[in-house]
Amino acid sequence: MLSRSVRSSLETHATEILLVPTRGNDDLLGAQSTDSRVSLAPHTWTGSFSDARNHALRAAKNDVVMFLDSDEWIDQRSTSRVAEEIRRAQGNSADLMSYRIVDESTGQASTGVPRVILNRHQTRYEGYVHEAARMIAPRAAVIESSDLSIHHSGYSLDEDAMRRKYNRNLTLLSRDIAENPGRARNYVYLARHYLASRDNSRVLEAQDHLARLGRDDIRDHLCRDDYLDGLRLECCYHQIGIGDWHSLREFASQFVEIPPYRYAENAYFLAVSRLMLGDADQNAAAILVDSLEAISITSDSLLSSDGLHVAAVCVAIFDALGLKDAASLVRGNYGPWTDAFFLNSKPRYTTRHYQ
Repeated sequence: MLSRSVRSSLETHATEILLVPTRGNDDLLGAQSTDSRVSLAPHTWTGSFSDARNHALRAAKNDVVMFLDSDEWIDQRSTSRVAEEIRRAQGNSADLMSYRIVDESTGQASTGVPRVILNRHQTRYEGYVHEAARMIAPRAAVIESSDLSIHHSGYSLDEDAMRRKYNRNLTLLSRDIAENPGRARNYVYLARHYLASRDNSRVLEAQDHLARLGRDDIRDHLCRDDYLDGLRLECCYHQIGIGDWHSLREFASQFVEIPPYRYAENAYFLAVSRLMLGDADQNAAAILVDSLEAISITSDSLLSSDGLHVAAVCVAIFDALGLKDAASLVRGNYGPWTDAFFLNSKPRYTTRHYQ
């Protein structure tokens, strides 16, 4: 029987579907004879998921390649639009096209995940795990975003299963860092691993390694500072979610010197940092309010559970400090989405899971 991943690929009218086994545990052999477009690309597992993807890039006959893991499938509402979106991205001279990845166990979605390679001869993957596409030429990749969705079922709420996966990833990350100490994104994933186990000292250690890295790799669409800012934001989100206010203060203190508008969310945390550190003045409130006014209310960041966590913390602090006007402005910017959320005594949070 065909896997859901292969079935959804066939529905996109792909001209070629390559099955690449990893770690010898993917049941792929029975699928190759079901359709003339489906074939097996034998691969010996090397301990690197990038090696498997690069093997697929070499074996592919077409220049445009889309990747799906064996525990993923394309959303049925997206399959008919894949070709159209690829043509749009090619018209904009993009190198990669991104998808939304929806975690089936939690319902949470990660946006902007590159999954379509538009020129396989100019692209290769790097990283033993959490592999990322990079340009071979010394330039940053141009990424076209799309609203197409891929569903991912590889994460489980079962603690033992997740522990095994985290331990496997930690082993691969440690190996990659030992061989490639300048690869910025590895430290982000390392910190995420320790966040999940609430080992804050090692999270800060990973952040320090990231902050000390030298020149950015210009083939990456994100620079070191982007990774560092994003990681600091995520650490604060995590502490808010589990209600660890002492750790939130520790992590938020790192935001005091960060330019507030590198990302819109940084303005929130610049304000939160000042408030958590005792600098509770109208200037901190004004920064928060300005950032809210600068972002469309329809943006994913504002309407996500993470965005509501940040707003909830800000409102609670503003209320406690008697800054009623600032608290009202935050509530007003979020509109009807806030009513039920702010009535809860404790912020809701579902731990993020990563490959």
